[in-house]
Amino acid sequence: MSDRALAEQLNQLEPNLTWEQIVQKQMDKGLSGDEIYQAIIESSRRSRKSVNKELGLD
Repeated sequence: MSDRALAEQLNQLEPNLTWEQIVQKQMDKGLSGDEIYQAIIESSRRSRKSVNKELGLD
């Protein structure tokens, strides 16, 4: 992100999950094995709605 001040603000307000948290989130949805990794790949292609809203994009 080129706007470093905004990037830092987002890091404070909307921190990224750790790998373990991301995997656990998928497991909590009932996924297992390769399903977990496929869901992570698919979700990596989407932006977070809360961030879009904060930036006035939605």
